[in-house]
Amino acid sequence: MAGSVLLFVLRGNVAAADDSAQAVPAHRDTKDPRWVSGSVVVDAPPDEVWARFERVDTWPQMLSDIKRMKVVDHRDTHWGIELETRTLGHGMLGYAVETSPDRVVKLSTDKLGVHALAYTRIHPGPRAGQSLVSYSLFLKLNGAPSLLISDKSLREKQDHMVAVTLADIGRGFRSPTPQ
Repeated sequence: MAGSVLLFVLRGNVAAADDSAQAVPAHRDTKDPRWVSGSVVVDAPPDEVWARFERVDTWPQMLSDIKRMKVVDHRDTHWGIELETRTLGHGMLGYAVETSPDRVVKLSTDKLGVHALAYTRIHPGPRAGQSLVSYSLFLKLNGAPSLLISDKSLREKQDHMVAVTLADIGRGFRSPTPQ
């Protein structure tokens, strides 16, 4: 996805263990601004990173933006969850999650006026024992939610969610190197 690079700086008060700032790069797709993507290099091999991501039921321990989550269904690589984020505060909303052998997690919903897609991809990193984790998030509101939340506010929340997710991943897998 093409786009200019934005730099989001998160302070320690957003689920960090200390008060230092961590820069997390992300970019908005210039052809479709409903998409925001970013990546982080972590000091853990892809198999180790994947082992944690494919266990959807453990996400609340890894991702600080999850306020509440409930697994309602799990069959092989398919998960049904209800999820509430701190950033959007939309209450519990149903999502489908699919994991693939290619180390890709797809999270999606199209309920109650919220259309969301998120992809997390785990690739080998630039050095042995590292992984490149990329995260992309699409958000679109319809109906009543689109009347209650401005597009500008939604995009700011989306930027924040991507930055927080990447920062959490970096912290969760030892020394991150922003990519």
